Amino acid sequence: MTLAVPDNPFTRVFVEAGDLGATKRSLPASRLLGAVKSGEADAALVSPLDLVGDHEGVVVSGNYGVAIEADVSNAYLYFDENDDELERLRLGGDVSRHDAILATVVFRELYGVAPSIVLTDDLDSNDGHLLIVGDANYVNDRYLRGQNFGETVNETLSAPYVLHTLAAREPETLDLFHDRLGALNERVETVANEGDWRAHYPEAIVEDFLRDLSLVTFEFAEPHREALTALARLPFFHGVADDIPDFQVRQ
Repeated sequence: MTLAVPDNPFTRVFVEAGDLGATKRSLPASRLLGAVKSGEADAALVSPLDLVGDHEGVVVSGNYGVAIEADVSNAYLYFDENDDELERLRLGGDVSRHDAILATVVFRELYGVAPSIVLTDDLDSNDGHLLIVGDANYVNDRYLRGQNFGETVNETLSAPYVLHTLAAREPETLDLFHDRLGALNERVETVANEGDWRAHYPEAIVEDFLRDLSLVTFEFAEPHREALTALARLPFFHGVADDIPDFQVRQ
């Protein structure tokens, strides 16, 4: 079996603690859903709002993924102090439709504006406000200069933020992953403290992750399933999507 994932501290710990016996395939976040649909991967940790308007042929796990609370995040906002307007937002790093949709919803909810979204590879210029997703935030401690976007999302949702959910084409495939993952949360602490994932990040990043580990969940309960459903509805209620995605959630 092949599991496709974006690379960030959360997914690295998920895969290592999962001990699936599956082949891990690292892909950009924007390719994960397509990899599942095409059969390139048996399953993937997808970003939930990528399913908006594109959920046909995919079964979503109600049991496993990554949910975060409070000030935990893998995305940071960098505001341009010379730009008083919030009408334009550059989006960079390991981004997908999920991040563009969510940023639009959050800005409408908190700031009363719907920014135009511009994709960029230039993460070092001060050419307007910037949202960076993924490991690019940790280059040269860039994240220390940003505003935690996960905290902003949690403020908007008033619920856990489901960052990734396990998804597959076939229900039977998802069931197999469920069986192999088992009591995942019980293995997370050991992997977080001793696992190979630590070698990919500076010690300060590792320490931050360990400090906030109690705010990260990999094995979902009912509040996380409810949060996933609520998150999927947000784009419709904010006029960003034409309908509410009716994807199949399997436990």
